[in-house]
Amino acid sequence: MDTTEKGCYAVNQNDYLKKIFIYNAQEFKNDMDYTVTATQYGTTDTIDLGSAKYNKDTDRVEITLETAVCMTKVATINFVKVA
Repeated sequence: MDTTEKGCYAVNQNDYLKKIFIYNAQEFKNDMDYTVTATQYGTTDTIDLGSAKYNKDTDRVEITLETAVCMTKVATINFVKVA
């Protein structure tokens, strides 16, 4: 976590995203894999966050980011189904 990151106004560690879980994925027909990107405020450029995988044992879609993302800079997080 880079607390000196330009444009990041994080107050504490809760403002940094490192993992995302979508619970009860099968119920919502989300039990598949996704590519995950983020769009920062003030731009249309996307940042590749990696791949989210469906975990059958926990019925969750899960992604662990290699680098924590400052949430005060993120406008949207996009999940695109992998064909």
